[in-house]
Amino acid sequence: MKHWSKLLADGKVKTEPSSAQEISSRIHKARECADQSLVKGLNADTKFKIAYSAAREWCEIVVRAEGLRLQGIPGHHEMLISALVHYLGPESTDLAEHLNRARMLRNNIEYDFTYGITNEDEVKSLLVAIKNLETHVMNWLQSNHPEFLKSDH
Repeated sequence: MKHWSKLLADGKVKTEPSSAQEISSRIHKARECADQSLVKGLNADTKFKIAYSAAREWCEIVVRAEGLRLQGIPGHHEMLISALVHYLGPESTDLAEHLNRARMLRNNIEYDFTYGITNEDEVKSLLVAIKNLETHVMNWLQSNHPEFLKSDH
C-alpha cells in the first residue's frame, strides 16, 4: 500500500476544502451502493462491483473530510484505501488489507473482463467489511470532523 505522507509530498493530492453537503451526499451514496449490491437477480460479480463502490466511497469520505482530493492518476483506488491507515490509524490496517484484496478482485472483473470469479460469500464478506468501515468512518468523523455531520446520519 502507498505511504500517504509520500503521496502528499509528491503532489499526487491537492488541497480542496470539503463541505457538510458533500460529505452528506457521499455518505448517502456509499449507503445506497451497499443497499443496491443486495438486489436480487444480479450476478455475484455485479453485486461485488457495486459493493466495492460503497467501500471506495467511504475511503473517499476520509480523504475529502481531510480537505484533500486525489488527482486523476493511475492507482487512485489503492491510494484511497491506504488513506484509511494514515488517517484512521493502525487499527484499520486489517480492514484496509481486506479492501485492497477486494480492489484487486474488482480490477480483474472490470479491466481483465474475467467473469464468474466471485460468489455470494465474497459479496457478503465485502458487505461486512463495508459495515465495519462505515462504523469506523462515522466514529472518526464524529471525533475529528463533526462539522461535516448532520443529525440525520
